[in-house]
Amino acid sequence: MNKKALTLSLVLGVALVAGMFIFAYLSSMELLSSGGFQDEKPFAKKDAQKTSQQSKPLQANIVDHIDAKHSFVDSYGGMHTLAGAVLLSVPCDVITYNTASLNNGKEVRVMFETHANPSNGCAAQKTPRPFKVSFKGVKDAHIETYVMDRPVPLHLTEVSQKDLTSDVAI
Repeated sequence: MNKKALTLSLVLGVALVAGMFIFAYLSSMELLSSGGFQDEKPFAKKDAQKTSQQSKPLQANIVDHIDAKHSFVDSYGGMHTLAGAVLLSVPCDVITYNTASLNNGKEVRVMFETHANPSNGCAAQKTPRPFKVSFKGVKDAHIETYVMDRPVPLHLTEVSQKDLTSDVAI
């Protein structure tokens, strides 16, 4: 009797799980054939446009150049440090960066991205946003800067490492 009950519960459990998978498959097929998923795409597009509109004042054409101090230390495989400020059009915006080293450190790209802070309503007011970034590269590496995937001229002032640690922003 116990074997029979165990076998019956096992068969019912497998049938239940199989039924759930079949129901999910049929539901998704019904949504696809009725265009249910297609109706969601315009909303995603509108959300992307809304985010794009929030970030509109942050486009790279507002940032015409970047002033930065530069230091190079010939240890740890060659370490460059840039410290400066990116002039943003809205004081509440946040700036992030990534670096990419090309050709064994002979070329380095510093890519800045600006992000709107939607929780704050800020008036347009040009505000310097300080940054400090370190990266590996050869001593006379060619350094390029980009803001929102657009190239922006970099104006460097050579300083010692000591000068950079005491003064982050220009």
